[in-house]
Amino acid sequence: MNSIRKISPREAMGALFCLLALAFPFVWFVTDGSVKTINQALLLLFLVFFFERQEIRKNSLVVFCLAFSLLLYLEYLWQYVTVPDHLFGGRPPSNYAYFFSFFLVLSYGTIVWKRIDPFYLLAGAFLGLVFFLVLHDPEKHWLIYLSGERVNFGFRNDQHAGIFFGTAFLCILFFGFRVGRLRSSPLRLMALGGIVSCAALMLFGVVATQTRAVWLGLLGALLTAAVLALMMGGLKPVWIWVRRPIHAIPLLLAAVIAAVLFAALDVPKRVTARLAQEEIGVETIREAARFDERAQLSSSGARIALWRAAPDWIAERPVFGWGVFSAKKLIAADERFTPEFKAQFGHLHNSYIEALVAVGIVGFAGMLAIVGSIGRSVYVAWQEGAMPRDVFLFSWAFLVFWGVVNSFESYINYKTGFYLNSVIFGFIYAFYLQRPAASPRKEAEQATRADKVEAQ
Repeated sequence: MNSIRKISPREAMGALFCLLALAFPFVWFVTDGSVKTINQALLLLFLVFFFERQEIRKNSLVVFCLAFSLLLYLEYLWQYVTVPDHLFGGRPPSNYAYFFSFFLVLSYGTIVWKRIDPFYLLAGAFLGLVFFLVLHDPEKHWLIYLSGERVNFGFRNDQHAGIFFGTAFLCILFFGFRVGRLRSSPLRLMALGGIVSCAALMLFGVVATQTRAVWLGLLGALLTAAVLALMMGGLKPVWIWVRRPIHAIPLLLAAVIAAVLFAALDVPKRVTARLAQEEIGVETIREAARFDERAQLSSSGARIALWRAAPDWIAERPVFGWGVFSAKKLIAADERFTPEFKAQFGHLHNSYIEALVAVGIVGFAGMLAIVGSIGRSVYVAWQEGAMPRDVFLFSWAFLVFWGVVNSFESYINYKTGFYLNSVIFGFIYAFYLQRPAASPRKEAEQATRADKVEAQ
């Protein structure tokens, strides 16, 4: 009789860590972002394995992120002592610490117990997004769209909704071709139809939210991916996949149906109207930069005015900044802004400027170092054969998309920005963590060197 193997406490903790990490993307949507308990549990489990496993402690990015978090809190203590009370935000920098390090927790959740396919993180996120959209009165949002207004789909606002639709559209665009690997032709056709329908829905969401920064970010992301694909040998694999009749016919049919629906919904007209809604010219920029009351309350004028004022605040405290969420009090205390402006705007609509004001050059440099390290990990994972081509292209496309949209909104301060940053970068970095100790390419190079040594 076979005896049932007992699970050790260590294995149980590893299984729990993995389960919570994979559940996080879905649970976040179910709870509308109220995931404080699961966040704390994940962090506690991560710290347990950090002290237990040497390979985690030796990870330079993990060590740097811990040091960066400590730096933020040391800055907070300095700001608490030196920033005047009426200008100090009074909030600890936990949102920045989470934003720039929690992706590591999700990444390690895919390897601490067993090697779990990182795509499960994206699958949970997509199911959560669909659940969220169904939960928040989809009929109402359709009616709002048909009335010609911008739609937020239950998110904080249309801009925050737009980044989710844009990210989901990129995921489907880059990874939808994987359905071609299904062996059963009927299943493959059904999956292909589902993928095309989901892509059309996400694209509709991108249009309905009418967020121009998302449109610009997607354009930059797709151009970046196209250039990289050409540098890596062209788009031949995609063309081979598409030209097969079993793929081409459903795709063509879906494209025709989507075009008819988009025309019926006046999508081209709405996009054109949104792009022409605000004319940004030299005179508009000058008026906003001079804090002219007429230009301040427009979308572009408000951003220009805020970005013009921010360098003055940064120059006063360039090294360690004013503190997290101090921007609102700085705006309120600045006499160049009207009372109406102060009542309407409380942040800088740019994550990079917001970070410079909040944590200064030192903290901002740490943020750039973390992003640069993620970019390096993408390259290393690709070079060592641990990251598929589509994930490699998606990684750089998302970096560009995320970089663009954060130039026009302070997503760094909100739970929506934290979620996307954690899940997508957690997905990307998991491939780096799961790479083999020695890649075939490295093994071949080492074998060549050994042969040369023997020959000598």
